[in-house]
Amino acid sequence: MKKNFPKKHLRILVCDPSYSKGVNRVPMILRIKYWQKRDLAVSLLCSSEAQRFYQSQVKQITYHTFSFKWKSKEYYSAITDFLKVNILALPLIFEVKGSVDIIYSLSSTLDLIFIPFLIKMLNKKIRWYVNVDNTVPKPQERPGSLFLKTVPYLAFLFSNFLLKKTDAIFVVPNYLKKYYEKRGIKVIKTNDYYGIEPEIFSGKISGKTPKFNALFGARLHPAKGIFDLAEIMKKIVRRRKNFTLGIMGDGASYHKKPLKDKVGSCKLEKNMIFVGYKRGKEKGDLFRNCDFFLSPSYAEGMTIAVLEAMVINKPVIAYNLPEYHDVFKKFIESGQLVLFPKGDATSVANYILSADFLKRKFQNKLSDYKWEKVFQSEYKEFVKEN
Repeated sequence: MKKNFPKKHLRILVCDPSYSKGVNRVPMILRIKYWQKRDLAVSLLCSSEAQRFYQSQVKQITYHTFSFKWKSKEYYSAITDFLKVNILALPLIFEVKGSVDIIYSLSSTLDLIFIPFLIKMLNKKIRWYVNVDNTVPKPQERPGSLFLKTVPYLAFLFSNFLLKKTDAIFVVPNYLKKYYEKRGIKVIKTNDYYGIEPEIFSGKISGKTPKFNALFGARLHPAKGIFDLAEIMKKIVRRRKNFTLGIMGDGASYHKKPLKDKVGSCKLEKNMIFVGYKRGKEKGDLFRNCDFFLSPSYAEGMTIAVLEAMVINKPVIAYNLPEYHDVFKKFIESGQLVLFPKGDATSVANYILSADFLKRKFQNKLSDYKWEKVFQSEYKEFVKEN
């Protein structure tokens, strides 16, 4: 079969200046491998810490790096680090502005699009594309400190202004397409679903994999409902003392410490087990070895963890978010994805204690949810103007 490679050897730059350990980069790694198979020359603008990570995952990449290692211990130092990485990356702008055809931003957060914006302003012939996964709710719409919610919301509004300079943004959910088209930004809908890695759910489950009644998997952040987990578990454990919840994921210490403090104050250390950030088959085995997936998130982006759980036919219990009605309608209608009002820990706990939902069986296929459909849509946009 003839390969549809671009006539010109396209050079694509991925900007990832604010990489930190434990943040999911699996979709980006898979993208890069997809591009390389189609003869795109890939380069990366990133920190020295990020370079070590990417080099362990993928070959044949040109690096433009600055020396930096993420050390943030509390929220205010995190803001300082976000500013620092972008300042350190500034000299690299002049190194790359004449050597690439396309810039790709893996997210629309301000720390990941500020440098690409400047490069685009210096060389308007470069095409700039951004993968957009979510909007940021207004401060009053999610839990936590008003200040800590207001800063990212203001950054989100400023990011939306910068996105007007992109050649296009890539989205999956329809609500994002509508949201950004109203703001005059060119939007390309790449697929109806995000993707998964089918191979991580294959083979025998490792004997070292713990067995949990429920599994949570996300960044440890208040917006993901991490403190609601303790409230839900308190109510469950009153009646089922041996009920366990695996907490899979990592986050900033200024979020993890208060969560662990709350778990301790509720005397739930034996019920809420922190397993850290996992990827690959180790993550897949944790999904397969639980009874159901619990996601009391107040805001979602790619919703990959929820999709992974459903594709391997696990029931999912979550808060009622508009994103789910957009991309997971069929799962809601089948009863596999059960939704509750945000913050309603009592109803969630009572539903889990009924255990009736565990009797249901589902027949989803891993092969129907591959990343390639998303990557193919993006690639077609890259090569059509070549």
